[in-house]
Amino acid sequence: LNGRIGRELGFDRVFIPPFPGDEGIAFGCAMAGLHHFIRKQPAEAARAELETSSVAGHPVTPYSGYDYTADPEGMDAVLDEYKHWIVTQRYTESEIVAETAQLLADGKVVAWFQGGAEMGPRALGHRSILADPRNKTMVD
Repeated sequence: LNGRIGRELGFDRVFIPPFPGDEGIAFGCAMAGLHHFIRKQPAEAARAELETSSVAGHPVTPYSGYDYTADPEGMDAVLDEYKHWIVTQRYTESEIVAETAQLLADGKVVAWFQGGAEMGPRALGHRSILADPRNKTMVD
């Protein structure tokens, strides 16, 4: 249906938000605020703002939230704050898949954290709690 809207209704550009539920209201308000802010600027400045905006310059994705992995110092500060309650371990990219698979096979629960925070009704892989679905004790 989303593709048909663009093809059949003659729009040059179509944006279908990936988070149509209640959480999309906040994003819509932010977009409206950006639009209002840009309209109040002189045309040249508004055009420059729009072209450098992460909203206008790049496709909006469900991963548009804050990205701690792009801010190692910020992530270290958060991990340090909770060090008495959580166990953390850093791995290289080549180690992480094998280690995660082994933890899941051993019946462990893994908190998966990468990239920008997600918006929307479903976990899409950037913030997930993983467990082996074959283990009957991992229900709910």
